[in-house]
Amino acid sequence: MKKLYVLPVLFILILSFSAEARIIFDPETLFQDGEKFFTAQPPDYPAAEKFYLEAAEAGHGMAQLRLGFMYAEDHFTGVATDLTRAEYWFLKAAEQDAGDARFRLGVFYRLTKTPPEPEKARHWLRLAAEAGHSAAQYDLAMMCLESGNGQSRDEAQWHNWMEKAAMQDNLHAAIALSRAYQHGLNGLEKDARKSVQWAAKAAEKTKSRLWFRRIGDAYFSGEGNLAANPALAKFWYEKAAKKGDEHAVRRLSEIQNLKP
Repeated sequence: MKKLYVLPVLFILILSFSAEARIIFDPETLFQDGEKFFTAQPPDYPAAEKFYLEAAEAGHGMAQLRLGFMYAEDHFTGVATDLTRAEYWFLKAAEQDAGDARFRLGVFYRLTKTPPEPEKARHWLRLAAEAGHSAAQYDLAMMCLESGNGQSRDEAQWHNWMEKAAMQDNLHAAIALSRAYQHGLNGLEKDARKSVQWAAKAAEKTKSRLWFRRIGDAYFSGEGNLAANPALAKFWYEKAAKKGDEHAVRRLSEIQNLKP
């Protein structure tokens, strides 16, 4: 009779072991274990690497992306920089579109790998940019101004991608467009109105007295196709003056003395 109880008990033990194994070796669980070591104070990068590797080998995209970072950069104490392994894991992550892996792989090919591989950089940045990644749009725009190795400068595409990035509140793109419209750069004609429009976006994000003053100057002098407007100049100069800008203070005095 005892034999009749052996098989059910064994079956229960096997099921229990299988459930535990699924928990222990579940890629998401392994990734989260890696995250605990990665974000600990102080972090334990070698321990994080161990868990990320197990998760990445099981196909976890974010673990693959983490490994790409860790092998590409030199500040993860205890983990050796290895650009070959970085490329391998970035590529694995990018192929399944994990996080912003496509953008990161594009940046890797453009700025990290030696020598750089601009064609591969453009390929991955374009995929990320077309999916709406604003930093990828900005970087792709900048690459449109590069020439050589069969690539010609494309100012129209620079404007296309830069504007897409700026429309998503990318600060660097807003600054680039403001300056391009101010000075007539990269195929754009001077347009003070558009320059001020993008300068206002930069001012909103940075709260910098330099941008406040730039807009104040444009309205004070009536730059280009922008009509002089003392009231708007005063508005922007006051913002700059509150941050200690002496030029703005002098301009406010001049506006105060203007005849009505």
